[in-house]
Amino acid sequence: METLLTARRKLCEQFTVLHERLLSIVRGDTVCRRLMTVLGVGPIVALGFNATVDIPAPFRNSKDVGPYLGLTPRLHQSG
Repeated sequence: METLLTARRKLCEQFTVLHERLLSIVRGDTVCRRLMTVLGVGPIVALGFNATVDIPAPFRNSKDVGPYLGLTPRLHQSG
C-alpha cells in the first residue's frame, strides 16, 4: 500500500510541475490569454486551439473553423 501512495504522490508532483509549465506558456501568449476570456475556455483548450489553428488565413470566416476541428457538421447548400 505504501508503494501505491508513493507513486500517487510522485504523479501529483509531476502533474503540478507540468501544470505550472503549461500556465507559464499560456500566460506568455497573447492569443491564448484572449481565448481564455471566452466562457468555458481554459489554458488547455486555449493552447490546443492556438496550436491547431495557428494561421487562420485558410478559413474564409469563423464558421469554417468548427467543421475543420470536427466540432460541427459542414453545410453544403445552394442558393
